[in-house]
Amino acid sequence: ITLLARAKSLIGIAYYSRSEHDAAIENYQTSYELYHRAGDVRGEATAHNLIANVYFNLGRWGDADFHYQQALKIFVRIGDLYNQAVTHNNLGGIAKNQGRFEDAIQFYEDALQLIEKIDGSVWIMGMFHMNFGATYVHQGDAILGLQHLESSQEFFTEAQSKDFLPEVWRYMAEANILMGAFD
Repeated sequence: ITLLARAKSLIGIAYYSRSEHDAAIENYQTSYELYHRAGDVRGEATAHNLIANVYFNLGRWGDADFHYQQALKIFVRIGDLYNQAVTHNNLGGIAKNQGRFEDAIQFYEDALQLIEKIDGSVWIMGMFHMNFGATYVHQGDAILGLQHLESSQEFFTEAQSKDFLPEVWRYMAEANILMGAFD
């Protein structure tokens, strides 16, 4: 059953990559049900995360929040600190997009503390600091935002990852505009 559940997840990923969101959710939901029947709680949590990611990218914050919260409960129960951190980060993204900046910052702080407990990769540290920085910039605190964004840039450089640097630089530009530093 777990192999079929995994296959349904992969099919969902294929649909999602083609922006066929309904088909992706349908396959992820089937994956969840199969993992549930098999008693594979980690698989259930993963399916919840996949469903939440689709809703997140569609801006359906309530649905995304529900599924991230379900995944988080399982990750806490099984002691999976890495995925707890990632889920806190995702919940922070929802809060940031809803303008609930203090909640977002708390989620990012929780994520960062969890990832530091397990000596998480420099890449993920770069992601979390980028999200912190973006939140502070959106909140109007350019100085604190820049501090996190500079940390993010350093982590991504150390990880030799350039994928998110344009996003980091965009947030840095927004922070500088807030401060009137147009150069």
